[in-house]
Amino acid sequence: MSVDRLARRLSTGCTVVLTIEESRYATEVSPTPWQRIVRLSRGVPSNPPSPAQRQASKIVQLTEDLYSWLPVATLIDNRVFVVHGGVSSITDLKIVSAINRHQFVTVLQPPLHHGSYNANEWRQLVDLLWSDPRPQSGCRPNEMRGGGSFFGPDVTQAFLRKHKLDWIIRSHECKPDGFEYTH
Repeated sequence: MSVDRLARRLSTGCTVVLTIEESRYATEVSPTPWQRIVRLSRGVPSNPPSPAQRQASKIVQLTEDLYSWLPVATLIDNRVFVVHGGVSSITDLKIVSAINRHQFVTVLQPPLHHGSYNANEWRQLVDLLWSDPRPQSGCRPNEMRGGGSFFGPDVTQAFLRKHKLDWIIRSHECKPDGFEYTH
């Protein structure tokens, strides 16, 4: 099967898009309102990218740009804080609400231009996206993920008290019963 083909439709409603990048293999899935785009990159330097492959790269790039405009957390009725990951001992909603979210296209690394970002803002975003609760008190770096923090019930309570909130809802992990009370 040749890598240099147009996108192939799968019966599951996915589109597989093959692209060529030297000596690399990766799979990317980007949700869209109508389908998922799965981009397979393989090292085949002898074949130039087809027009369809170049368009797929543009779609992935535009999708990444779109995600950089989306909020990473929200408040419901000023009582419930909804976030992907969690909080840390330094999470401050005043700082979070002032962040120019679009400057952080990815939080896997800070923006490339030194001085073009505030390190505390980047840390706030990483904590919101990748922090996990733990039963023990305190807050420590989440070295398992390479970013974010492990936060205990005392950190949760301090955050809720500081911001006059009642609940934190995390959406990062699927739970067998659909939800789980942590602390």
